[in-house]
Amino acid sequence: QLSRSKPVIWANEVNAMKYIRIYAQPDEVIAVFNTGQWDSMFPYVSIYTNHPMYLSGQTILERHGIKFVNRSDRMKILTNTSDVTQIRDILQKEGISLLYFYGRPKLGVAIESLNVEKVFSNDSIWVYRYTDRERIDSKSTL
Repeated sequence: QLSRSKPVIWANEVNAMKYIRIYAQPDEVIAVFNTGQWDSMFPYVSIYTNHPMYLSGQTILERHGIKFVNRSDRMKILTNTSDVTQIRDILQKEGISLLYFYGRPKLGVAIESLNVEKVFSNDSIWVYRYTDRERIDSKSTL
């Protein structure tokens, strides 16, 4: 017999997604750090927030001509590297501005070293906004 269990989205996560839907800029892309979570297969974060996820379902990405493997590899780098410059380069080049974590961020670097601002947190979800401050600062000196 097949199991008919359904995923549950807890209130804390719904609150985080509502926050993004209301306060994030329309062009902001979300990188969800969710190894093993439902939205790695079903992009409910994108649906609830009305914002694109950097790594949503494989079929969805490939339907748009985007290589899932390439993005998956970059997410592994973001999660595991201890090279702050490499992380910042990926975030900038890939247009990722929101970092969405289940629980406290677990990266190979301190989250504070990445030019991020915590914009939402509760007992379950932590959301940070990445800003390329160096690029912004260089523009302001022109």
